[in-house]
Amino acid sequence: MPTTIYPLRLAQRGKETIRGTAVPATRRWIGDLELTELSKIYRPAYPVGVLVPYGGTSIVVARGAELTYSSDCTFEEIIDFLAMGVKGGVSGVSGSGAYTWTYLFDPDDDAAPDTFTIEGANDDGTTLFGREVEYCFAKSLNISRTIGEPMKLKAGLVGRQVTDSTPTTLGIPTTWEPALGDKLTLAIDDTWANLGVTPKAGVMIDMNLDITTGLVPGLPTSGGLFSAYRFGPAKFDLTMMFEFTTIADAEQEKSRDRSKRFVRLEVPGSVVGSTTKKITIDLCGEHAEGSLMGPFAEREGQDTLQMHLEGVYDATSSKVLQIAVINSLATIP
Repeated sequence: MPTTIYPLRLAQRGKETIRGTAVPATRRWIGDLELTELSKIYRPAYPVGVLVPYGGTSIVVARGAELTYSSDCTFEEIIDFLAMGVKGGVSGVSGSGAYTWTYLFDPDDDAAPDTFTIEGANDDGTTLFGREVEYCFAKSLNISRTIGEPMKLKAGLVGRQVTDSTPTTLGIPTTWEPALGDKLTLAIDDTWANLGVTPKAGVMIDMNLDITTGLVPGLPTSGGLFSAYRFGPAKFDLTMMFEFTTIADAEQEKSRDRSKRFVRLEVPGSVVGSTTKKITIDLCGEHAEGSLMGPFAEREGQDTLQMHLEGVYDATSSKVLQIAVINSLATIP
């Protein structure tokens, strides 16, 4: 049966050098972490003769952990989760006094995710109850925007096992900055090469990007624990709520002929070096099955129209999704 600790009052992580070899935490996260310990059991149908399961005969055949992290989307923390789910082994490229982290999803190869050891803790006012999970990577990511709020990040993670631990002593993080939803800009173009050329100003109300990474735990081996990850089909769903204007009307027209749409979502932050912090999301998508933009609706007195795109492979550029982040971090600390 799953056992959930929610929300953990302390959430922190360390980047593993060898997948599955636990390491001390090196950085605290600022959001909430939900941890569910999983156990799959086998219970023989014998001995017979009683009307309820016979106690003491069950065998644990698999163990694991599911974790959900929820927070403001910051220019600093987002790279942890992109490394765990979109592309591992990425280094920051120095330039203009800042570092650019580029996570390009490879549609025909292994994402080779970076894995992390995650520490969490709760307390009853007297005793600290620490938990540790190694070999953590991302099965899903969600990035969303609502007017008037910071952008939000939610990550669905898996890990190998839960063990009791004493959390690593770390200082409170001070180098982080949330991406503000009101600063998010939108551009939609007809080719990947022209991404960002055609801005669509003042039309987008809400945005929601769901990423299913395709990464899953391998089959359990010794002790019911997985020792490797596996990768399969990934999925990218982008939903945007538009105010109904000539821009929305033109995009609805393009939806009728199933045109590929090349979307750039970009949000700037504060100055760093001689540039600015930035998150840039590029996606090639087609309108979802059965969706020709809609329905027509109303929100706070504004006529609205919804656009739902599914990420698809663009043979010309050989790309589907890329997320680039500019921040002040030279490494994943």
